[in-house]
Amino acid sequence: MYKYRSLEPSCKAGLQCQYNHGRPLWAKKKVSVCNSPHRSQGQIDRIAPDWHHTRFRKLHKGRMKRAKQDYNIQAVANAFRVLQEFKRDQPEWGISDLGRNLALHKNAVFRILATLEAMGYVEQNPEKETYRLSVQCLELGRAFLRHTSLTHASMGRLESLRDQVGESCYLGILAEEEVLYLEGAQSDHVLHVASRVGKRLPVYCTAIGKVLLAFTEPARQKAWLESLSFEPWTSRTLRNRDEFKAQLEQIRRQGYSLDQGEKNDGVVGVAAPLRDHEGKVVAGLSILGPSVRMSEEAL
Repeated sequence: MYKYRSLEPSCKAGLQCQYNHGRPLWAKKKVSVCNSPHRSQGQIDRIAPDWHHTRFRKLHKGRMKRAKQDYNIQAVANAFRVLQEFKRDQPEWGISDLGRNLALHKNAVFRILATLEAMGYVEQNPEKETYRLSVQCLELGRAFLRHTSLTHASMGRLESLRDQVGESCYLGILAEEEVLYLEGAQSDHVLHVASRVGKRLPVYCTAIGKVLLAFTEPARQKAWLESLSFEPWTSRTLRNRDEFKAQLEQIRRQGYSLDQGEKNDGVVGVAAPLRDHEGKVVAGLSILGPSVRMSEEAL
């Protein structure tokens, strides 16, 4: 005599046996009584065999879909962690230093670097035996910029603005509590600010960073302000959170921000927000130049 599962949808046994739709189970495993209060009177549950569970999961992927993070491959994640260390101010790293910073064994770091070197993403300095990023990373960054509609649409406008004002112009966005300079048009003057394209700088001492943070939604702005640590880059750098918050409110009212030598002595900048078709601020546009040309009258 065949045994049947409960078909009640809220019963665990019933959920497992919906695939059978009340047909007899051919499992040879032990029969157990379903104690669920949802079980129909007189019905008993049979434990499904392993092949039944496998087929059920394949047929019901939507119900049992795994989160994306469950598919992470640790070796790949560690390789990207190694690459991300090169984003810091230190351009070259040794195996021991990387292992210490990332809590990885030196042998694991060596294998990762050897693989990245073979793929062209890092290269070894033969004199110091340290590693640094290679040209393949630059090509990857350029590919990103080529296929980003924001940078593609802005390049001509940056050059046009550069020609009008005679100073370097930049496009930037917020990224991981910093401002990332996506694109730029350099000034033709002999004396001009070094290119910031591809660089990440603090939000509190750059014109783009301040204007973007000023127009960020209040909840996110509050979280950013709480996480900021103020490093005194120059004597003009803001070091007080309350003072910075008051400055952000002023920027929001006036619609632009200033950098008066707060990141680099002698470098002055002005920035304004860029909005999309819905009026949402998506990036910032800045003009940078030496203070000898960027006077208060010129601004």
